[in-house]
Amino acid sequence: MVHFLSSDYFDVARETLDSHPGFTEATRGVTLGVQFAVTDGPDGDVSYGLVVRSGAVDIALGQIEHPNVSITNDYATAIGISRGELNTQMAFINGRLRIEGDIAALMRNQTLIQQFSSAMSEVEVTY
Repeated sequence: MVHFLSSDYFDVARETLDSHPGFTEATRGVTLGVQFAVTDGPDGDVSYGLVVRSGAVDIALGQIEHPNVSITNDYATAIGISRGELNTQMAFINGRLRIEGDIAALMRNQTLIQQFSSAMSEVEVTY
C-alpha cells in the first residue's frame, strides 16, 4: 500500500500506467499534459503532472511545462475521485473541481482519462 499523493504513490502510479494494457493503448498518438493541484491536504497543497507523448507517460510531483489543462480540487474531492465514489463530471458540475485551459483536449481524450482511472483503481492506497 502507498499513501495517497506521496512520492511512493507516483512511483507506483507510473509503473501501473506503464503496464496497464488499456491505458497504454489509449496513449497511442496522444500528446497531452495535465497539471493537477490538490488543496487543503493534511500535508498542505500538492501539485503533480501527467504527461503523455505518443505512448510514453510520466506522472510525478511538481509542475510540468506548458500543460494543456490545469485541474484543481480539494483533498476531499481528490479522495472521492480516487476511491471511485465521486464522478469527475459531477465534481466539475458541482464546482468541486475546476478546469482551466484546453478543455477540448480533455474531451478528445476521454478514453485515455477513463483508462487512467481504470489503471489507478488497481493501486492499493491509504488516505
